[in-house]
Amino acid sequence: MLDSELAELLGPGCGIVVATVGPDGEPRATRGWVVRVTDPATRRIRLVVTADDPVSVSNLAVGRIAVTGADVRTLRSAQLKGSVVAVEPPTADDLAELTADSELFFAEIHDTDGSTQLAIADGQIDPARA
Repeated sequence: MLDSELAELLGPGCGIVVATVGPDGEPRATRGWVVRVTDPATRRIRLVVTADDPVSVSNLAVGRIAVTGADVRTLRSAQLKGSVVAVEPPTADDLAELTADSELFFAEIHDTDGSTQLAIADGQIDPARA
């Protein structure tokens, strides 16, 4: 069971790292953009990962995955480990969440460290590459 506190930590604005494993056992890490708890009772999540790392994307078919989410402001983090159930292109809702979550993520970085350059404002985040 995923509790509401964990679901909140993994919600909009969190930093997400996704770890996969290749068929040969080689680990690989990439950036995740959106994680949503879809069924707390079965601990099922929906995850949007970057598509610009073809190795990580192909590793999803192997089925083993770890997702780490961290709060930018507090550095509190949690990791989920499990099996990939399905791989599919992002939906329109996924892309809308990607944009909103990314804006919040970079705004929280900016608020925390005072940085003046936000990657999303510079066009470095491309929802078409999700």
